[in-house]
Amino acid sequence: AALERGLAAIFRDRLGRPDRALALLRRVADGHFANADDRAALLDLLRARGAHGELADRLAAQLRETPEDVRGWQELATLREERLWDPSGAAEAWRAVARLEPNDLAALAGLRRAAGRTGDARALAAVIEREIALGSIDLASAGRRLGRLLYEGRWFDPQSLMLREPLLRWVGSAVTGTVTVRLRRGDDYS
Repeated sequence: AALERGLAAIFRDRLGRPDRALALLRRVADGHFANADDRAALLDLLRARGAHGELADRLAAQLRETPEDVRGWQELATLREERLWDPSGAAEAWRAVARLEPNDLAALAGLRRAAGRTGDARALAAVIEREIALGSIDLASAGRRLGRLLYEGRWFDPQSLMLREPLLRWVGSAVTGTVTVRLRRGDDYS
């Protein structure tokens, strides 16, 4: 294993042959005597070569061994979302990040995007509700977006439904008394 490590470093660094280094590092990382440095070198080379599928597979395998690695989960989620176009896999990874770091707004935003792409309205509403609770979504702007969607006649659009539930829970329960709604006329849709 030490000889293959050394050869991989020579192919990668001195000879400029990352393809040969990649083949050697795969054998080393898959062997019995692989260590964390070997796996990290292989992941770095896969990132540099743009081998996104294999990188995602190896990251997922590594995260099964170290499930508390937040940065690894973030990388896997971003990789699945942006490079592999796998929204369900991205949602799974973003859920793991949110489980480890409950107040991570990037994880919640990623989970919101993934849930929107998979059409999971319940998960989407839960994420938006969590973002509202953390104060990362302005209630007034969310209300304006919902009003705009309703004005356009998109009553049962998934986006309308996902905005309606948290707003009813957070704002609707606090509203008491009379509410007057004024409709504008003309071509001004703002």
